[in-house]
Amino acid sequence: DSVEMRYVSASGSLQVNVSGLPGGANAPLTLTGPQTVGLTGTTTLPTLASGSYTLTASIVNVSGTNYAPTPSSQNVTIATGVQSTASVTYAAVVTSGSLQVTVNGLPGGTNAAATLTGPQTVNITGSTTLSVLAVGSYTLTASNVSASGTTYAPVPTSQNVTITNG
Repeated sequence: DSVEMRYVSASGSLQVNVSGLPGGANAPLTLTGPQTVGLTGTTTLPTLASGSYTLTASIVNVSGTNYAPTPSSQNVTIATGVQSTASVTYAAVVTSGSLQVTVNGLPGGTNAAATLTGPQTVNITGSTTLSVLAVGSYTLTASNVSASGTTYAPVPTSQNVTITNG
């Protein structure tokens, strides 16, 4: 009689897929567990010690735009002889909002005299949609306008508004 005992490496592999970032941008990823590995994007780790790992992804700033990962953290199990897969999708974080300003009560062709002040300053001369305003608190202040010898007063003269993401 004979018996054979064979040993194999107690390791598996991990395919990490990263999407959603502009070309050339690196994704700061960290895999922690029995081994710790830093990653910068889509890759295959061919030999990882078997066990439980956590893959964490951080926000990336590319040309002034932040990209947030989903998920930012995930658990991954590496089993002997098996390839596991983990995916991270990045998306631009909206850091601006919009404001619809309606001006009425002035004769045709007469411009309003208003200013929106806050993180940005915008002069307002009529009804408009300000589609890309930085997030934050603003004050819309309006002044009297004269047309054809008549003075028109804004009501109210000042309004506060908060611009939120989206």
